[in-house]
Amino acid sequence: MASGALRVTRYTFGESVSLSRRKAGGVAYYLSTYWALSEERVALTSAEVETTYGDEAERGPFERADFGDRERLAWANGACAMETDAKLTFWAQRYVMWFEGSDMCAVDATRSVAVQLALPIEAGSAEKTMLHEGTLYLVTRRSVVVIAIADIEELFERTTGPRDVRVREIYPLRRPDGKQEMLVDWDYQGKTRLKTKTGGWSSLSIPSRGELREGDEITLHHVLASDQYLEFSVHGGPRIPLYTSSFPPDHEGAFALQVEPAADPAGMLVRASHSVRGAELDQMFASLADEPDDEAARMVVVDLLEDAGEPYAPLFAKLLAGDETVRTQALGTLASYLDDVAWHGNLPRRATLAATAPLDEDIGDIVMADHRLGFFTSLLLGGGNFRLYAKLVASPRAIGLRHVDGSRLQTLKAVIAAGRTNLRRLTAVKFVSREVIEALANPAFDRVVDVETETQTTTVDRLLDYITRDEATFFARAPRHLTLMERGGDDDVLVTAVLAAWPRLPVAKLTFANITLDKDGTARASPDASDTLRGILASKFRLV
Repeated sequence: MASGALRVTRYTFGESVSLSRRKAGGVAYYLSTYWALSEERVALTSAEVETTYGDEAERGPFERADFGDRERLAWANGACAMETDAKLTFWAQRYVMWFEGSDMCAVDATRSVAVQLALPIEAGSAEKTMLHEGTLYLVTRRSVVVIAIADIEELFERTTGPRDVRVREIYPLRRPDGKQEMLVDWDYQGKTRLKTKTGGWSSLSIPSRGELREGDEITLHHVLASDQYLEFSVHGGPRIPLYTSSFPPDHEGAFALQVEPAADPAGMLVRASHSVRGAELDQMFASLADEPDDEAARMVVVDLLEDAGEPYAPLFAKLLAGDETVRTQALGTLASYLDDVAWHGNLPRRATLAATAPLDEDIGDIVMADHRLGFFTSLLLGGGNFRLYAKLVASPRAIGLRHVDGSRLQTLKAVIAAGRTNLRRLTAVKFVSREVIEALANPAFDRVVDVETETQTTTVDRLLDYITRDEATFFARAPRHLTLMERGGDDDVLVTAVLAAWPRLPVAKLTFANITLDKDGTARASPDASDTLRGILASKFRLV
């Protein structure tokens, strides 16, 4: 191994320890008493140790924010994604590093690149980090990982390729003569789990051996850490190694280093232009929403985006030319906010708010002003954050919206405040409170035709009675098409209540169980409607 290898030392204890600075230099750990963190086991007195934990570095010019199932780390020259709740270590008002599994990641705030080095060990999830005398100490549940800060900084001077690494494994609690008596408990996934001689649970295991039976005596030999051994024996027989290679291992070799431009999970953040053609764009998005097969409207919208100087416009031109491979790229940051995107004429039309949609407000404000929202006629809540959803449907850029989720009062209020008067469909409406009904009575919903709601056999009578009374005149102000869905999926059980209320219901149409009833006395059955339900309705309606 070359002398210039990046060096990592891991001290494995099998349990968590706390670190402190030594007055004479170096670091101490506490385990019943203070010990020097070194290969040689040296006891220290409390008088030799500082009471403070270690140097606490300021964060520097970095900002972290939620970005769905990841987090976004941003600095003046770039941004990248990282694991949620990753433990970050900062130093020199310039650098930051963290671990993701066996990958060591780092950023230099003066550059637009991110470094990732694949180490031959998993460092583990950091519980705390410490900087002292130019060295990083990463404290995990089982160990302390030590790396020189200069070795990390040096990675930024390299290019993508192999990097020589040497990892030393040290076991400060190692006792070659230590042993523990255990009993066989049960087998699971190639391992034989062990229990204490009193029958208590333990986390210890050995490789599965076909001849072992529950209750057989196992002796674990040669303590490495508080829950780790080097060998075992069965019924006092010969010792059997628990590891196939020499132990403890020294990991040496050339490992993958990536020094690449930082990949911003937000993609290309695009602030919508304030072009004088904004009114024309809104008009064309509205036209496209109502005439989705109008090929000329599609082309005009993309031309207007190009005239407005939107950098993604050429990608939409490629989509119109039939290139479906650029769909995600064309959506840009919106792709991180939306799931189940449906396309029509190779333009986005329907989507659901992603459960992992970023909650960062600064990024969200840019997304809410994105002209591309104008393509969507249907945006549903799904498993997304309802507060973010309310902002999304109220965006002035979502000019083409015709279908939203009405399950939350906050959503209805946002739609009203935004003056969104062109909605045609509300789904998941919950007629549960006076506030919801009063919100629905707002003129903003006068053009809504389709209204969907869930119910169940124990509440459907009250729901239909409430709709019949229509105290807020929501149903009286426009011909509505009501769809009822039974919460458990058994829509046929609603038939009795529906038929009893039907003559009085102030709706133009009502759909349930794949049957649509019309005030003209007809009933239209889909192929999925049950024969039983068809028979019941045949005596009261003309089936078509």
